[in-house]
This record gives sequence, structure tokens and C-alpha cells, in this order.
Amino acid sequence: MFQTPGYTPSKPHTDGPAAVKGTQPLTSSARLLQLQKAYGNQAVLQLMKKRIAPASAAPPIQLQDEEQEDLSTYTNTVKISREDGGNDQAVTADLITIGSIMFPGSYRPPTKTGAKQNAHSISWTLLKHSYAAAKGMDVETFLTSYAKVDWLSLDEQLKLLEKKNPDIRDEYVELNAYLERYDAAYMNSLIAASHPPLKWMELVQSLVTDLFVAIQLAPLTTHTGYNGDRPEYHGEGQSNKDFESFESYLKQKEPLLQDNSTRDAALLELRGHAKNVMKSAKRYWDLGADHPHGVQDPEEIKYLQAEFQKIFGRAFPLTQKYFQPAVQHVLEGKQEAAFDDNLIVVPNAADAENAPANVQNQPVNADNGMVVEKEVPQQDKFQVRMGMDSTSPFVQVLTAGELRLDHVKMSDDRVYTKYYRSGQKSHTVSWGLIRDSLIAEAKGKNMEEFLLLMLSKWEFLKNQDWTYLLTKPFLRGSHYEKDLRKQPQSETLVRHNQENQERLQDIHNKIEANILKAKASLVDVKMTELAWTSMLQNMISDYVVAYNSSPLASYADGAAVSNGEKDANTYLKLLEEHLGGNVEEEGAQEEEEEEVPDSVDPSMQIEEDNASEEEAEDVEELPDFYDSVWIPKFKNEFGKKKKKKVYRNKSSEKRTKELAKKLDSKKVLSEVEKNEAINILVRQQALKHLDVKKTAVATAPQEDQETYLAMIFFEWESAIKAKYPKIWETYNNLFRGHSEENSAKMGEVRTQYEPKHQASALDKEIWKTELYQRREYLEAAYQARRDPSYQPATPAAKLAKQDYEAGILDGRNGVRVLPRNPLIQNGARETGHRDYSSGMFASEKHAATPFVGVRAGVADYNRGFQEGQDPLVMRDGTETYGYLYGFDTARQVDNGLKRPAEEELDDEEYREIKIQKLDSEEEEF
Repeated sequence: MFQTPGYTPSKPHTDGPAAVKGTQPLTSSARLLQLQKAYGNQAVLQLMKKRIAPASAAPPIQLQDEEQEDLSTYTNTVKISREDGGNDQAVTADLITIGSIMFPGSYRPPTKTGAKQNAHSISWTLLKHSYAAAKGMDVETFLTSYAKVDWLSLDEQLKLLEKKNPDIRDEYVELNAYLERYDAAYMNSLIAASHPPLKWMELVQSLVTDLFVAIQLAPLTTHTGYNGDRPEYHGEGQSNKDFESFESYLKQKEPLLQDNSTRDAALLELRGHAKNVMKSAKRYWDLGADHPHGVQDPEEIKYLQAEFQKIFGRAFPLTQKYFQPAVQHVLEGKQEAAFDDNLIVVPNAADAENAPANVQNQPVNADNGMVVEKEVPQQDKFQVRMGMDSTSPFVQVLTAGELRLDHVKMSDDRVYTKYYRSGQKSHTVSWGLIRDSLIAEAKGKNMEEFLLLMLSKWEFLKNQDWTYLLTKPFLRGSHYEKDLRKQPQSETLVRHNQENQERLQDIHNKIEANILKAKASLVDVKMTELAWTSMLQNMISDYVVAYNSSPLASYADGAAVSNGEKDANTYLKLLEEHLGGNVEEEGAQEEEEEEVPDSVDPSMQIEEDNASEEEAEDVEELPDFYDSVWIPKFKNEFGKKKKKKVYRNKSSEKRTKELAKKLDSKKVLSEVEKNEAINILVRQQALKHLDVKKTAVATAPQEDQETYLAMIFFEWESAIKAKYPKIWETYNNLFRGHSEENSAKMGEVRTQYEPKHQASALDKEIWKTELYQRREYLEAAYQARRDPSYQPATPAAKLAKQDYEAGILDGRNGVRVLPRNPLIQNGARETGHRDYSSGMFASEKHAATPFVGVRAGVADYNRGFQEGQDPLVMRDGTETYGYLYGFDTARQVDNGLKRPAEEELDDEEYREIKIQKLDSEEEEF
């Protein structure tokens, strides 16, 4: 681990009571504040006393590789167009800027061996990190120095392997299809082309998505040079944190390294970090060189070494600038102790300026700079989400009603549920159905109608019972048994509960923020097409994260098992197409099947072992879809040869058994009986996407449980309606009837949450009023924070001052305040508490602050510290929290203990809501 003056290295977690008892000091006032919020005043006061090292404890449980992935974010791509078919003026790539690049948190495209990832020669995490570093780069530079270089590098890899295997391209057909599309001619034409800004976003977003899919398919990306069932987890996440901090440190040191008077001393300090750099870089590099199935060929190793240096340099440019020899030492497999620190040399400014560029543009082919569209395999399950902006003065701003969504593509990813690291548990409505229904709902919709739909979805999330999740550490050791194979130790469980509570609070805050964003977007706001696209992508991603962690999305009641969603999708898709519909999207990944799926091929009439040859021939001649597919499926689902039968609608169980018995005895059903069987099976297949029990709402107040059950049924109905509209049109009475059998509240829930297709003038006026009141509130909070004599005039302004002063009082009383986003109601209260805490924990840095709350915290701390230095003064436990902290700190100094190092707390300034210009990212006030 890096031990660098000037920055705080990342450390293993120290949680709650364990942190209080241990000897490792908290190194920042921000960490003290976090401890106080999570565990109360006594934990902080106990920390400031002399501590004795406890007996050594077993190390916390080590999570597996996939559990180290980031499951807190989600990616999707949105394609929009104008209702009138128009476009912005075409511009060159240098006028488009990349705002952000995000990747799926856990889903990885297939490798050369398929879904199994095996071991990555160069860390997948490092590769994603290197592309995220392109934020702020113009598209021309990005295409030239990133995309083009990497596409050509993949082609060079195949050329290298062709020396040993001339047929390599025939063996990697899909990869070669990508390389044929994104060849040098295409890339040069793209770099030189002009397109409307929205087209640039579509092209570049698709290009990066395809590139990462192609990299995964490449022969040298992965290998099987490891022992056991899976490769070892190397700790790349730790390296990310170390290098991010180290980059900040190097940025501070650069002026000293360029100054001749301080150069030698700074260089000497720099050399002391070489071995730590090597240790952290080594986590990204795994060739399996000691294994017969690892990468052994010297030329292949040399190729991968160059690729690593390129990728590492993008992710951590300053580290590579000064430590490239140390990194190369690692890549060559040499021992860290054998490295000569004197090889670390600071390049002269002149040398760096005259260094040859890594990339040279090739001449544009004779296609006049136009991009030629070619056929290429589609990979919709992996989506790279990008935000872009244009510096062109010719872009138009449009309202939501002037735009439409052509499509939304969503990654086949699973983000955390409310159970965080303990696993997904049981989804009340299958995630695959929710994902596919959102895709279907977006396709071809006018933007305003889609935003109204999202507003309804956000209100649906807001009105669930979040109290239990936000106030109780509800994760239990038993939750982990299936996913981690053993229960975590108590300190890990404490840490996970603390992290999860903070995560859920942030998610809850985003609900209100997105409601405001949706309303603001519907009150005749005008934005560029790029801004609309970014806003929608961010909103959809936020929704997926919030939905999956919402109270009603999942529950823990024994081990989560598959309900047969894949089987349901197969037959419902056939039925939808028979009824004239079209199901384009495949379902997202579902829970692993625990039973053998139905062996009936939907294209066949009856399973051979269920009928004689003569009967099969008779069935083949039947033209009716229901006779040829649906009735045989009914027999397979409920007949005597089905070992484990599940009757998902209890009211029809008796009749289902009677019909199945008749089919088992090879009797012909009457038309009435056949219609009964069809209806039963349609409902049965749809219900495979629903898994709801009373335990799913058990933590809610008793009087509200019936409503929450109805909300789950409503979510299921809405998803079926969206994905299978023709089935819903024909059989909705079956689904609605099932819901009504199980909840008496269906009528009022449907009325409340059925989305509108158009916003009325009255709706827009109400939303405008809400937004203006919010702006008044924020402006008043801004004034109250700076001027203690401020006298607000409006109700919203008075509430803001009242909230801010209440927050200061919370701080003085040591009351725990959950983190809140100042965008939502009572945000000024959180700010008042934060200001007071900033003053008491970092009084010296805030001595001249203009903020009322900070001044109060400074004054209380200083008063306590001054009196604490007087041994005759007795500690008054009824005093303010800032006073007690100052008093105990003074006594701590007398005892020879040093005060924790101070860090500047982030000072978030309030900014006025600008309804006319919504950022692609959530605005923080």
C-alpha cells in the first residue's frame, strides 16, 4: 500500500464498534463525522480515549471476483429523433465533447470460450478505467488516440497469430466481422466526417460498445492458465483506489519536479514509491505464465506488454509518465526487490514536447469522408453509456413533445437489490420481464409521453415503504449462505449494513430528484438533442438502480429459485406472434433453473414419448396453433409425466387437474374445455414472472400491506401489458382477475398509477408552481446560510431558514442525520447539520467562514477546547456536541494523543435551479 505524504491511501474497512476498539486512528474529520452519523456520539468520544489493541481477529470474508464488481450503476443507450424528421447542422468531430463514459457494472460480453470469462491477461477493470479517463476529450481526439488505435491493435493481434495459424480469422468469425467494419479506412473516414451532433453520439456510443465486445472475443484477451474452477481474484479494485490517490499526489508534485531548485529532492521522494507502484500494477497483469494453458509465446507476451502500457497510461497518465520502467519491470515478471530505483527519471519538458505522437492519421480513402454502414453482429446485452455535448453554435433546442424515442437498449446486467452484497434474493416480478417491458414501452413513443410514463414509475417507487430500509440494519448472516457459501463475520456484516443504508438513502434521494427532473422536462423546457439523450439515459439508469433496490422489488424467503421464466418467455412469445404481435427483445438473465425445463419443442406438436406415431401424425395435420402447440404444452405442464407440478392460480387448480387427467387418458377436449385449458395455461405462463408472498410486504405497517401487495400485482400486469400487448388485449381479464382475487385494493392502485398519455395544461401549471417553490426554497437557504439577520417573506423561504437553523440545532445536539440531497424537501436541514459539523471538526480551516452554521460549530469547539485545557474545569455532559468534542480533544492533547489529521470537507454550494438547462447529471445544490 502506498504511504505517500500529501494524500490519504485507501485502507481496508474499519467499521463501527470495531473501529472504536482498534488502535488504527481515523485519519480525517470526514471519517469522524461518518462514524458519528452511523453510531452516535459515544463512538466518537470513545475513539478519542487511549485505546488498547484487541486480540487479533480473523480477517473479514473475502468476496469472490464477480462480487467485487460495481453493481451500483447501470448502463443503457437511447436513440431519439425529431418528430418532423429534421436534424441539426452537420459538424466535425472536434466540436463534440465526451462528457462521460460508463460501462455495465457486472455483465461482461462473451469471451472466445463463451459466457465463461476465464482469466484476463490484462485486467478488464483497468480497461474500463482507461476509457472512463476520456471524459472531457473531444471526439476527434478520442477517435484518433483511443478508438482507431485499439481497433488497429486488435487487427495486429490477429496478424501476429496468423504466423502460427493461417486460419485464425476463420476461427474467429465474429471478431473478424468487427475488424472488417472498423478497419483503417472506416476509422479515417469517420474522423474526417461531418455529422449532426446526435448522429455523432450514436456512432461513437455504438463504436465503443462494439470495441469492448470485440476485445472480449480476441484470442489473447483471456486464457485458461489457472488452477481450479476459476481464476484467482487479484484485488484490482484496491489498485484502482491506490492509483487514483497516487495520481492526485503526483499532480501536486509536478511543479516541484519541473523546478530545478526542488527537482532532486522531489525525485528522491518519488523513487521511494517505485516498489509500491509495482505491487499495485501487478494486480492488473496475469498471463498465467507458470501454467501450460497460459500465454507463453514471447511475441504474444511482447504484444500484451505494449497493450498494457498503453491502457495503463490512459488510466493513470502521471504514474506511467514517471514510473514506466517500474511498470515494465512488472510486465517482464521480475522481482520487485530487483528494481533499480534510479531508473525513475523525470523527463525534460523539451523531450516530452518533441516526443513522437502515438498515432498518425492515414489518408482518407476515396469515399469523400462518408461513413459506410456495414453489417456487423449485434450485441445488445452490453451497452456503453456515454454523455456528450456540442460546442457548435448551430444546434437547436427542442421541447420533449418535438422528439420521439426510436429505441432503448439496456445491458443484461443485474444491479444490487435491497439485499446488497448478500445476493439478489427473490424478485416479486422477474427482472427480465421488467427490463424487456421498459424497452417495449419506450420504442416509438413521443418523448413527452415517455416522460409521463417515467414520472408515474418514479411516483410508484416513492410511495413504497422505505422507512424500514432506511432505519434498520436489516441484513442478516443467513442472507449470505447461498451467495457466499458461508456467513460473513460480524464486522463484515456491520460494514455491509452501514454501506447499504447509505446506498439506499442515496437511491431514495434520487427518486425525488428524478421526479423533479421529469416534471421540469415536461413544462415546455427546451434542450439540445444531446442533452435530452444524456438526461434520458441517466434517468433510465437511475430508475433501474432504484427499482431493483426498492422495498417491493425483492424479498428473502428461503433460497431464490427459478419460476420457469425462460419457459414462459418461449411460449408467450409464440402466442404473441400468433396473435399478430412481435417480441423483438430477449429476456434478461434469470435465476438459474433448478429443474429440467420442459422438453417440448414449441415447433413440434407433442413430445414423442407422450403420443403414438399415429397421434403425432394426426396432430401435425392440425392447422390450429392452440391444438398444435398450446394443448400439448398444457398436457406437458400439468399431466402425469410432469414430476413437479405447480398450480400458480389456486382457484383453478381443481379444474386444471380434471382437464389434465382427461388429456392423459387420450380423450379429446370439447371446445369449451379446450378454451378453459388455453386460458389456464396463458395465465400459468404469465404467472411464472410473478413471485409474491405475504412475506414480501411483512415489514410494512399492517394497514398498508394490502395496498403494497396490490402494487406488486399492478407492476406485473403493467409489464405483461407492455411486453406482450396482443396477449394483454386478448387475455387481460385473466390477469386482472388473478390480481383481484389476491388483493382488494387493485382498483384504487390502478387508478393512482396508470400513466397519462398527455400532460394537461393544469398539470404543467401545478408542476411549474412546485418547481418555482423549490427554487424559492433553495435561494432562501442560500441566504440563511450566509446572513443570520435574513428575514424571508414567502412560506417556502421561511421553511428554508427554519430547516437550516434546525440542522444546526441537530448538530449541536449530536443528533444523527442521514445523508440527504439538498434537492429534496428539508435539504437545508442537512446543510445546516453539515455546516455545523464542518466547523467543529475542522475549526482552524473555517475560522473565517461566511456560513452561519460553520461559525456556530467553530465557536462551540473553540469554547470547549479552551475550557478543556484548564484542569480545574469539570466536563459538562449537557453541553453542545461541538463543545464536548473540543473539550475532549484538549484533554486528549494533555494525555499525549494527537488530534486526528484534518481534511477539507466538501463544501457544496447552493445553486439556483435552472429549469431551462437541465444537466445530464443530477444537479447537486
